[in-house]
Amino acid sequence: MYFLHLRFCQTKEKKMHIAGIQIINAQESAQILLKMATAKNKTTATAQKLTATQRTARTIKVLTAKEERTAHESVLLANAQYKTEAKTLGFVYGTLKREYFSEERTPLAIAVREVVGNSFPTRAAFKKEYKAQSFHVWGGLQTLKRLNPVNKVKARIARQNKAEAKK
Repeated sequence: MYFLHLRFCQTKEKKMHIAGIQIINAQESAQILLKMATAKNKTTATAQKLTATQRTARTIKVLTAKEERTAHESVLLANAQYKTEAKTLGFVYGTLKREYFSEERTPLAIAVREVVGNSFPTRAAFKKEYKAQSFHVWGGLQTLKRLNPVNKVKARIARQNKAEAKK
């Protein structure tokens, strides 16, 4: 018994065409099918695409390992470390607290003072109330707004007024 064995190839345009034709016997056919079955079951190690966080961590690791860095590499290292640090809850809390207690009247300091009110919350209260999935100053300001007792009372009054209006 003989079989017709067709080998297909795919072009860059994702079109299939026949690359080769062979007439084979039953024994050769079984061997080809066995090779195809084992080839499908093998897992090949493919290079995975790195996330931004992984690339930043790799940059820090490579550049800190160097004994002598160029000026450009030093700038890259500082930027990578800042990126990593800026994505922590402690950094966001520290930035907002520093702005709240600063003597300068920067736009961020003014906004923080308006949102917080009279007293800056503790780190534990800030951590417990923080709801954003990633860490950034915007999420920190939203947390400070929720922690302000005056804003809590305003939100409760607004909910009560809305409930009364529905009745």
